[in-house]
Amino acid sequence: MAGRRIFYGAALAAALAFQIFYDGYLAQFLLLCVIALPLLSLALSLPGMLRLRLTLAACAPGCSRGPGASGSRRRTAPACSRQPG
Repeated sequence: MAGRRIFYGAALAAALAFQIFYDGYLAQFLLLCVIALPLLSLALSLPGMLRLRLTLAACAPGCSRGPGASGSRRRTAPACSRQPG
């Protein structure tokens, strides 16, 4: 995660430097695209994050640690309303 943030910061700095030193439409377009990437990423992933439900259930109130412990994890998403075909 930290590596991706460093990479994004470097890409943003490079796009800003390109904007400063090059006075063309391509520099402005590149800077706007780099700035829009986190917003686009959030917009694309937010619907899936809002629909996803996580549930954790322990087997019993007195579970022990280690290999003898058991439990369940379940990740559910609502069924798709579209019918295939």
